[in-house]
Amino acid sequence: MIRKLKRACGIHFSTKALVRNPGVHLRQMTRRHRSFRGLLDELADERQIAVVQVGANDGRDALGNLIRSRPDRIERALLIEPQRAAFDRLTRRFENLPQVIRLNVAIDRQPGQRKIYFAIGDAADRLGDGIASFERRHVEKEIRARTDAGADREVAALIGSATVPVATLQDTTTEAGIVRPDVLMVDTEGFDGEIVRMALEAGWLPAVIRYEHKHLTGDERRTLARDLARRGYRLWADQADVWGYRAARTTEAAPGPRDSGIQQPVRCELSSPSDSRPLVLSRLEPFAKGHKRHCYVHPDDADLCVKVVARAGDARCDTEQRQDIEDYAWLERHRPEAIFERIPAFEGIVETDLGAGIVMQLYRDADGRISRNLTELVREHGLTPALDRAIDDLKRWQRKHRLLTRDTGPHNIVAIRSGGGGLKLAIIEDWLNRRHRWLARLHPVLTDLLIEREMRKFDRRLAKLTGRTATGTRKRP
Repeated sequence: MIRKLKRACGIHFSTKALVRNPGVHLRQMTRRHRSFRGLLDELADERQIAVVQVGANDGRDALGNLIRSRPDRIERALLIEPQRAAFDRLTRRFENLPQVIRLNVAIDRQPGQRKIYFAIGDAADRLGDGIASFERRHVEKEIRARTDAGADREVAALIGSATVPVATLQDTTTEAGIVRPDVLMVDTEGFDGEIVRMALEAGWLPAVIRYEHKHLTGDERRTLARDLARRGYRLWADQADVWGYRAARTTEAAPGPRDSGIQQPVRCELSSPSDSRPLVLSRLEPFAKGHKRHCYVHPDDADLCVKVVARAGDARCDTEQRQDIEDYAWLERHRPEAIFERIPAFEGIVETDLGAGIVMQLYRDADGRISRNLTELVREHGLTPALDRAIDDLKRWQRKHRLLTRDTGPHNIVAIRSGGGGLKLAIIEDWLNRRHRWLARLHPVLTDLLIEREMRKFDRRLAKLTGRTATGTRKRP
């Protein structure tokens, strides 16, 4: 009930996730949360995908729902489930989809046969057939934790076993005609880490990955998350699972999110290259210069920019960098995902030869040119009707999301031109008013009053550019 309430309120923080996967969860707290189903949908929006699921049970999960709801976007799917009863339900669920291949086997490093253990009797009624493992101890632990059985004899009476065929991951995918899947989902009650390692050893680098971490040891969780991060994956975690997608700039030869069509604002978590050399920016010309920071186009991704301090060692420049990161973290915790429709997505921190840089989304017009700010456009063309309408749209959006900015001027707002010539404004700096944030928290009415105050200040700055008198020149949209 608490979990459902948190999700309804847009809260993605989980104490269990923090304890079980601290590295992953602490990183995700400073970035925009992405759901597993959201990543799947964005991947499928661009092209048909191949998926592999180990431990599919009866297919009633996010991946199964995607296959059933969008079968035209599934090129091929391999669903593996060793339990016969669950496999029969899985078969009935997807029997009308010829591109979905079901296999009633278990996955291990060597083919053959192995015994699996599962709950029976009253335990099966309570736990279902989702609890099955090569390890009898795991099933015992789950029964003790989730039923009233306490004595060894009671627990033993609730455990059944069966011998099932075993195949290797490579053999099953070869038979299914899948060379490298775009999506890998694993749920095998504690064997997940081993299967993910098998996939990595086979050279798989799926664009989207998900596995269950709650049954892994602490060392295994950390090692697995670290290995995936080194291969370019940006990861999220909740109390049970880890999921994520692979960064496009990783150099290994396998399709990544860029190849799979995941577009902005879903971006990868960037870090230093695998050889730990910093990005070289000193040879490049910044496309924007401020008093405290300079912005460069990312050398490896033209849709990203890197923001670095203008003067190394300057405390004011360093403070500005730190505050941007803090602002992003606050926005992700306290505002809905739609806030990033008009604020550039934060992609992490990267080491450069000019110091630590903030990597963020770079806005471009439909023709590929970097979007220009309002100051430049108004000075060249004046306040055109199109710009006037775009400013009114931005104000309506800002009021809707109760975004209290800090002294935002026309130079902090860019105009993104669409293919049809329309304009959409986005705020690239000074997203939060730290000085008055405490006051805005007291009551929504105070927030609205402060927002209107900031908008009037913006109008006065805009009026100076146009040569008009600020008072009464702009009506409330």
